[in-house]
Amino acid sequence: HSGLISRIKILFIAGDTYDHLLTHDDPNTLLIDNLIVTLFKQCERHGVVMRALRGTPSHDHQQTKRFEHLYKIGKFTFDFAYFDEVDVEHIESLDTSVLYVPDEYTATTQITQDIVKARMLAKGVERVDIACMHGMFPHQIDFKVKPTSVHDHEFYTSIVRYWILIGHIHKHSAYEKTLVPSSHDRLRMNEEDPKGFVVFTYKNEKPRFWFIENKLAHVHKTLQVYGTTVEEATKVVSDFLANQTERCFVRVEAETEHPLFSLFKDLSQKWPLHSIVPFPKSPKDKEEELEVDEEDEKWEDQIPDTPERLKSLVFERLSEKHGTEQAERSVKLLESCL
Repeated sequence: HSGLISRIKILFIAGDTYDHLLTHDDPNTLLIDNLIVTLFKQCERHGVVMRALRGTPSHDHQQTKRFEHLYKIGKFTFDFAYFDEVDVEHIESLDTSVLYVPDEYTATTQITQDIVKARMLAKGVERVDIACMHGMFPHQIDFKVKPTSVHDHEFYTSIVRYWILIGHIHKHSAYEKTLVPSSHDRLRMNEEDPKGFVVFTYKNEKPRFWFIENKLAHVHKTLQVYGTTVEEATKVVSDFLANQTERCFVRVEAETEHPLFSLFKDLSQKWPLHSIVPFPKSPKDKEEELEVDEEDEKWEDQIPDTPERLKSLVFERLSEKHGTEQAERSVKLLESCL
């Protein structure tokens, strides 16, 4: 989308540039540095204003300070700023006011909201044109979370004229003024929806937005083969993988006792380009999926009863925290110990 950036006026990075804490020898560190510098060069070339926000501390940590560091050492001159605190600014070149709210800024969203009110009062602002936030509104989620961790949608809608851009939930959605961009790529299972970013207009008669899908996003697919024979299940997997020209990540879900799980090594050898992970589930697991806060979910509630279940559980939990590739390497190490 190099042509698109020449037509936009401002670029927002709404948090979670990083997925987890990285070390200097991690190849992803260099990839993210390269991404940031590439965006900087495009913004410099086309005169695009750019703003970056810190996301969830357990994802971004303080690594998003890299934005400021790379901007300085690269001697860039375009209009850029990074925010890791609640703040309000007026961008003179665009005559646009923006509110910034990073994730988990205080112990509760109510305290954060009080700080937002105080900052706006101090700046003499009753409403802003755009809010760039990281966190959750109630309408975005269908699982249980602590009430103190969810923002008040009615309040933020009342103080924003045009759009509320909010990162954190990886699935794109739009509700009233609220736009959830989604993640630009798939990092783990349960993210089979389209990935990409949002483009919007404002300050016109009818502000509009468009979701631009990233067609090159990694494929993560769950294949359910409950009640099938080995031959039928193998065909389902093979038919799907036969159409995949790039590496993809597949989770095969079936009853715990499904015979396919005993042949998984052969299946993986047949398709060496792809990552194929077993996911056995008991009838109870399948019928009763409890709604829990993922941070409160305990391993002891999922005691693995087979080696395949153990590998599946390890992969599932590690991929949530550290990404698919690192989880896959850990599972291979685990296999050598079983």
